[in-house]
Amino acid sequence: MSRAVERLGCLAHTFYSCLDGTHIKDQTTNCNLLRPHSYLTMASKNLRFNPDVDVYDEIYIASPALKASNGPGLTVPVLDAALQPGRACPPVDFSLPSAVFRADPHLDDALLGRPACQPPVYEVHIRVLSADGIHGLCNIAVVHNPRYEPVTVGDVLSTIRDKLRQTEACAEQDVRWYYAKRVETLDGYCSNLETNRKERTEGTRRVDRLRGNVLFTGIAVPSPAEPRKWQLQLAFSPRYANA
Repeated sequence: MSRAVERLGCLAHTFYSCLDGTHIKDQTTNCNLLRPHSYLTMASKNLRFNPDVDVYDEIYIASPALKASNGPGLTVPVLDAALQPGRACPPVDFSLPSAVFRADPHLDDALLGRPACQPPVYEVHIRVLSADGIHGLCNIAVVHNPRYEPVTVGDVLSTIRDKLRQTEACAEQDVRWYYAKRVETLDGYCSNLETNRKERTEGTRRVDRLRGNVLFTGIAVPSPAEPRKWQLQLAFSPRYANA
């Protein structure tokens, strides 16, 4: 009777695990069983930063190339010269409207289309520090569109710009001063009257919380153990010199 019960349990396990077709051996009954569906599903997951807070979200990795690029044992990437600290060019001001970014003659298609680093990567997470240089302001996930192609210099710069320029209500008096200074000096950088009007009416943005530290000076890779976690480096803009 005992052996009959064991075999019945084995058959039941096999029936309910039949979705994947991958056999494993049950150690107690010595029967060949099918690997549960959830086992394979969990093996195909990876983790990434939420773009705005210090937590992770689960995403499915469907591309073998993408999965390999996020795997263990990776070396620290060599960033493109346009992203390297001290060599970053041109000086990008993340506080300016997107139209200014797109019109910058230094940011041509050849530069923006270059891989962000070597070997190429398919997703990186960039930490932005607050104005005190200690606390985090946000984390930005950068991928290419379409999703399964390497991240480019343009992906890095445009994603950072878009995230920092999101509208974000703030009642802090000094942040509102930087907002006022940003829109006050806008005419010297952008001649589009409609763009400038929108800037003045849409209120504070996340970039105002950086309190003038809005000039791109490069990307750092703080830890060799985490080569896909980068950190943005910024400098103070002369636009805010009267602070």
